[in-house]
Amino acid sequence: MYKILILFLLCFQFSFAQYPAGFLEENFGSWDLPMGVGFDHSNKMYVWERDGRVYSFADNHKNLLIDIREEVATYGDFGLLSAALDPDFEHNGYIYLYYVVDRHHLLYHGNVAYSSNSNEQGATIGRVTRFTLDPANNFASVVPNSRFVLIGETKSTGFPLTGIYHSGGDLKFAIDGSLLVSCGDGASGADYELQAYSDGIITQEEYVARRLWRCQIQNSLNGKIVRIDPSNGNGISSNPFFNPAQPRAPQSRVYAMGFRNPFRFTIKPNTGSHNLEDGNAGVLYVGDVGQDTKEEINIVTNGGQNFGWPRFEGIDHLYESNPPYHPLNPLKPAIEWGRTNSTARVVINNNVLDVGSSSFPYSNFVGGSSIGGVFYEGESYPEEYHGSYFFAEFNNQWAKSFKFDANNNPQSKVDFHPAIVGLISFAYNKFDESLYYTAVTGVVKKIKYAPSGNQAPLAKFTYNPLYGISPLNVSFDASSSFDPENSALSYLWFFGDGTSANGINPTHQFVANNSNPQSFQVTLIVYDSQGLSSLVSHTVSINNTPPAIISTTIDNVEVFASLGSPSVTLNAQVSDNEESNNGLTYKWEAFLYHNEHRHQELNLPSLNGIFQFGTVPCDGNSYYYRFILTVTDSYGLITTFQKDVFPNCNPSDQVPPSIANLKVEQITSTSFQIQWNPLFDNDAVKNIELVINAQRIAYLSNSTSTYTYQSASSILNKNFKVFVVIRDRAGNKSKSSVLDFTPNQSCVGGSFITYLSDLNEASATNGYGQFEKDKSNGEYYPNDGNTLRLNGITFFKGLGSHANSEITYNIAGLGFESFSSIVGIDDEITGNVCGTVIFKVYKDNVLVYQSPVLNQNSSPLSINVSVLGVSELKLVLSDAGDSNCGDHGDWADAKFQKSCVSNDNSAPNIPANLSVISQPSGYLFSWHSVTDNIDSQVEYEVFLNGQYLGVTFSNSFIVQTLANSNNYFTVQAKDDSGNRSVSQTYVINNCPSSLSISQAENISNQTLVKKVSQFIEAENSISNQSNVQYLAGKSILLKPGFSVSESVFVIKIQGCDN
Repeated sequence: MYKILILFLLCFQFSFAQYPAGFLEENFGSWDLPMGVGFDHSNKMYVWERDGRVYSFADNHKNLLIDIREEVATYGDFGLLSAALDPDFEHNGYIYLYYVVDRHHLLYHGNVAYSSNSNEQGATIGRVTRFTLDPANNFASVVPNSRFVLIGETKSTGFPLTGIYHSGGDLKFAIDGSLLVSCGDGASGADYELQAYSDGIITQEEYVARRLWRCQIQNSLNGKIVRIDPSNGNGISSNPFFNPAQPRAPQSRVYAMGFRNPFRFTIKPNTGSHNLEDGNAGVLYVGDVGQDTKEEINIVTNGGQNFGWPRFEGIDHLYESNPPYHPLNPLKPAIEWGRTNSTARVVINNNVLDVGSSSFPYSNFVGGSSIGGVFYEGESYPEEYHGSYFFAEFNNQWAKSFKFDANNNPQSKVDFHPAIVGLISFAYNKFDESLYYTAVTGVVKKIKYAPSGNQAPLAKFTYNPLYGISPLNVSFDASSSFDPENSALSYLWFFGDGTSANGINPTHQFVANNSNPQSFQVTLIVYDSQGLSSLVSHTVSINNTPPAIISTTIDNVEVFASLGSPSVTLNAQVSDNEESNNGLTYKWEAFLYHNEHRHQELNLPSLNGIFQFGTVPCDGNSYYYRFILTVTDSYGLITTFQKDVFPNCNPSDQVPPSIANLKVEQITSTSFQIQWNPLFDNDAVKNIELVINAQRIAYLSNSTSTYTYQSASSILNKNFKVFVVIRDRAGNKSKSSVLDFTPNQSCVGGSFITYLSDLNEASATNGYGQFEKDKSNGEYYPNDGNTLRLNGITFFKGLGSHANSEITYNIAGLGFESFSSIVGIDDEITGNVCGTVIFKVYKDNVLVYQSPVLNQNSSPLSINVSVLGVSELKLVLSDAGDSNCGDHGDWADAKFQKSCVSNDNSAPNIPANLSVISQPSGYLFSWHSVTDNIDSQVEYEVFLNGQYLGVTFSNSFIVQTLANSNNYFTVQAKDDSGNRSVSQTYVINNCPSSLSISQAENISNQTLVKKVSQFIEAENSISNQSNVQYLAGKSILLKPGFSVSESVFVIKIQGCDN
C-alpha cells in the first residue's frame, strides 16, 4: 500500500543536481518538515511545518506566527498539511490551515479531562481553521482570539479519519473566491471504524459504507474535494449536490469525488468563473496517490465529477468491488504511471496511449507516490516551460513538466529533474517568476533560471574531536567545501569565543572559563572569487560527554501483533555525567517501513509515552517499525538508540528459522560476495537482515542466498565482520555464523585488478564541472553524476568526464601491465541533439589509441593497451571539433591489470562429521579435515551460537563451557585468498532434566544430539539427510506423529554424564 511518506530530516544548503542547463537552486532557511510555502502581496514568504507551526520568513529570519502543536496529530501521514492566504490578505490578514486534530484534543479540550501534554492515537478528524494576522504590524503576529473553525468545529463535522493515512490535504482559492479543500479516504493503516462510529465522528450511513467506499457517497467528506464559503465554511449553493436545508452537510460541500488521497492539487490559470453562482471553480489538476499499482494526475473540469476510487485505480485497473457503491461513468486520469517495469499512459481525447508510443513519443517513467504540482505562469523560464504543469513523484524522486492543450489533453513531456529527495509541495511566485518547493529533508528551495549567473559556493567542514576536556585542541577541515564554477575559495572561521582565523584547515584551542561544561558555535564562511558566500555552523563541547542511554522499555520487544492495535510503552533509563536528566531533551520517533519506503508515525518530544501499532498486512511484503530515541544535552551532544520491531504473523510459532552458514568468495579490490546455505523454517522465512561492521546494510527477501558488497573505494586490508539475522513470519529470529575477515588483493582471471577510480590522479582538467569517479560527469558540481551507463549497461567502476578533458596518472614502478576500458557517451544525455567525442590514450605523451568520432547512438568501444614500463598514462576526451555540447564521455570499467599466479574464487570443501565430546578440560569440538583447490593447508574458523570463538589449523577446538540450552556449533574453512566454506550446524543441548519435542520442531538436514538426564517425548519428524541422536537417562517416548525419512536416527538410554 502506497502513501505519502513523511521521511527523515537532513539539512542541505544548496543542491546542485541534474536540472536542464541554466537552472539552479537557492535555499531559504532550515526547517522541520516544511509542508508548503506561499507568498503574500508584498512577496513575503510564509512556511508551514508539519508539527503545527507557521512562520513568515524575510531577510534570512524566521518569525513564528502560529503554533498549534498541542492540537495537531503527527503520526501516519497526519500533520499541518496545507495553508492558504486569503485573496484579500493584504487587507484582512486571513490565513487558512488544514490539519489533523490530535484525538485527545478533539475529545477533551475544554473540560477537566484535558491535558496539554497528552497525545492519543485513534479515530479523529481533519479540520480547516482560519486565523487573522495583524495588518497593523505588517502581519507579524496573530490577532488574539481570531481562531475560527470552518470545517471540523465538532468531532462530527470534520473530515473523518478512521485510519492513520490518506488524510489529504490541500487548500486552494478559486477566482470566484470559494475555498477548495481536498481529503483522502482516511481509512488506511489502522481500523478505528467502530470507535469513530461510537464517537459520532462518522454517521451510520458512513459506517455502513465501510472505509474506502465512503469516497463514493455524497454524504461523506472522504475522498472528496470540497468547495466552501471561506467566511463561514458552508457549502456554496452552486455546488453540484447542494442541499439548501443543510448548507453545512457533506453533500452541500462536495465539489468532486472518488479520490484515494488527493494530497496536492492546483487550479489551472485563467480558468473558472468570477461569478460564485456559476459553480465553475476552474480546471483542477489533482495528484492522487495510488494503492499498489497506479499513480494518477486527474483533471476536474466540472463540479460533480467522479474519479472512481476504490472501484478503479488508474485508468482501467479494478481494485475493489461493492456493487451498491460502484460509480457511474467515472473519469479516467489524464496521466497514469505505475511501479517498476510498467508503462506510463496518457489519455488524449479519451484515447488511452502508451508513453513511448509513436502517438506520445516521450520516455517512460515509473513511481509510487504522486505529488500534484503547479503551473508555470511566468516568462523567465525558457519558452518550452511557459504554461507547463510541473509535478513530482515522492518515491522515485523525479520532477517532470507536461504541456496540455486547451482541452486538457497532454501534449508533451520534459524530464525536469531525476532526483529531488523528499519533495512534498510546489509553489509559484509571481514576483520573481520562479517555482519553489519544500521537501521533508528540511528545505525550502527556489528553482531559478540563470544561464550565465555565478552561483554561491557550498560551505562544509569536519572537525575532530567533537568534545573533550578543556583546554581542547580541535582540528578543522573545510576541504569538502566547493564552488560550482570551480572558482578559487577563501575561508573565514569564527570559533565562538571571540577569535577567528583564515585558511582551509586551522587548528584552534578551546578554553573554558571554569570546569563546567561549555559549548562553542563554530561558523565557517566560504567566499568565491566574485564575493558570493555561504556559511555553516557546528558545535564544539568542552568539559562535557554525551548522554548515555542505559536501557529502554523496548530492549526486549521483538514483535507486535499484526492485527488489532497493540501498544507499547516508550521510556528509557538515561544518565549524563555533567547534568541532571531534567536538563536533557528527548525525542522518540517511530517509522513504519514498507519495502524500500518508510512512513513516520510518531514524533514525540518526551522521554516517555505510549505508541500504538497500526494494522500491518501479512501479505508477503516487508513491514517493520523502527523506533529511534534521541537524547540531547544542553551543550549540543547527542546520543541515539535504534530498535526494529517486526509483525508477528503466526503467534503460535515459537521455533526460529535455521541458521545461515556464511562464506565469502569473489573478492576484488572493491567488492566481495557473501553466500549462505538455503534457509528453512517450520512456517516461512520472512526476511534476512544483513549486517556488515555493525551497520545494517539491507533487509533481503527470503529467497536470497547471496549478496555482493560493493565499495566506492578499496576494501583491501580493511577488516569486515558480517552476519545475517533470519526472521520468520512470527518474528522469531536466529543469527548466522559470523564472518570476520580482512580482504587481501585477490587474483581474478589471472590478474590483480586496480581500478583507476581507486587511485589518485596526478592531474585533471574537465570541460564542464569536474570529472567524476564511479559516476557520469553529471553537471557543474562534485558528486552530482549518475550511475555510469552505456547503451543500457550499468558500470559500477569508471570515470565520467566532459570534453575537453585530460586525466593523468603516474604509474612508474607500480608494475601494471595493461590498461583497459569501455568507452562511449553516457546514456544520461540520450535525446540531446548534440554530443560527439573522440577518446585518446597517451603513454608517456605518445598517442597509442584514438577512437573514431562517437555520438550518443554509437556502440561502446573496448580499449586494451599495454602499459609495461610506462611512467605516465594520460586519458584525453576531445570534442570532435564541433563544440562540447552534450559531450559526456565515460571511461567505464577503467582498470590496470598485472599478472598473478592463481585464479582462486573457490571456497574450500565443507567440514563434515561435526561432533562434540565432553572432557575434563571442557568440550572438544571436532570435524573432518578438508581440502582446497589450491592451498595445501586451510584455516578453520569456529563459531558458537553465531559468535566467533577463534581460528585453528587443526580439526578440533576446545570450549570451556556451554549454556544450559541448545548450543549451535559451526566451522568454516578458509583458504589463503579469503574464500570461506559452509558447514552444517551441529546442535548440542547441555542436558536439561526432560524434553518434549513437538510436531512444530521438525528436523531437516541437521546433525544434532538432544540429551537429557531423565525423559524425552517426541512427536516431530526427522528428514532430509539428518543425523540425530536422542539420549535420555530413564526413558524415550516416540508419540504418534513421530517419523524418520532419509536420515540416521539413534536413541539411547544414557544419562548426561555417560
